[in-house]
Amino acid sequence: MSKKLKVISILFLFIGFYAFAHPVKLSVCDVTYQDGKIKMHYKLFQDDFIAFANIATNKKLDFENKNKDATAFIISYLNKHTSFKINGKSVTFKLKSNSKDATLVHIYLECKYNELQKENKIEIKNTILFDQFPEQINMYYIDLLGDKNPVSCRTGKDFPNDVWTVPFR
Repeated sequence: MSKKLKVISILFLFIGFYAFAHPVKLSVCDVTYQDGKIKMHYKLFQDDFIAFANIATNKKLDFENKNKDATAFIISYLNKHTSFKINGKSVTFKLKSNSKDATLVHIYLECKYNELQKENKIEIKNTILFDQFPEQINMYYIDLLGDKNPVSCRTGKDFPNDVWTVPFR
C-alpha cells in the first residue's frame, strides 16, 4: 500500500471514530421546587459544551475550579439561550456552582420563589448548543409541587417552536 493511501486510511479511521464516539447531542435539566426555591441542575456533555465554550471565548476555560472566565461564560451563555417564566414574568436564576466529571458539565442554578401554585403557567426556552449542533435535544425533568413533567425542547424544521409551556397534571 502506498504511503498516501495509508495516510488517507488512517485519516478516515480517525474521522470515523470521532463521528461515532459521541453521536447523541443531548442535555438534561432537572428542575425542582423546595423550601421556597426553584433549583435547576443542567447536565451537558463536556466534550460538546467545553469545546464550544473554548471556541466562543478563544480561551481554554477551566470548568473544574471556580474560574471567573468559565463562570462569566456560563452566565452569559445561559442568559442568551435559556429563559424561564412563570405567568409571563421572567424568573432570574443565580449560578450556585458548576463542575465537571468524566463526561458531563454540571451547572447548578437557583432562585427564591415563594408563590408557586399549580395554577401557574410555566414557559421555558432552551436553545443551548442549537446553533452548534442542529440535532441537539435539550430535555427538562420538572418536579414542581409534586408534578413530574418531562419536557423535550427541540428546534429545527420539524420543531419550529422555541418556547414550551409546561402543564401541571
